[in-house]
Amino acid sequence: MAFAAPAFAQISFDIRVGPPPPRREVIVAAPYPEAVWVPGYHFYDYGIHDYRWVPGAWQRPPHPGARWIAPRYPGRGGQYGFVAGHWGDRAARNGRGDNRGRAPNVGERR
Repeated sequence: MAFAAPAFAQISFDIRVGPPPPRREVIVAAPYPEAVWVPGYHFYDYGIHDYRWVPGAWQRPPHPGARWIAPRYPGRGGQYGFVAGHWGDRAARNGRGDNRGRAPNVGERR
C-alpha cells in the first residue's frame, strides 16, 4: 500500500511520539522483472493514537525511471509530522531513504 502526497502538502507537526524503528522484513523473489521493493514503514493512526506497521511489498513503478521515495517523520519542537512515501523521478535526488532502484536480494533482510 502506498500513500502519495502532493508536492504542495502541508506538514502538521502534531504527533507527540516518534515512530519505532523499522521492522526487519524478509524479501521474497520479485514477481516480475520491473518490480521495485517498497520497504515497510510505521504509519501513525490517529484513531488509536499509535503507530501501525505497513508491510513492504513489491510494486510496479508508475513509469520507467520512477523511484520510490520512502515516507519520513521530520521532527520539530518535540513533535513529529508525517511525509508520505511516493514515486519520484530518478533525476530528483533528495536522499530521503529511497531504494535508488536497486532490487534487494531474495531473502535479504532490511
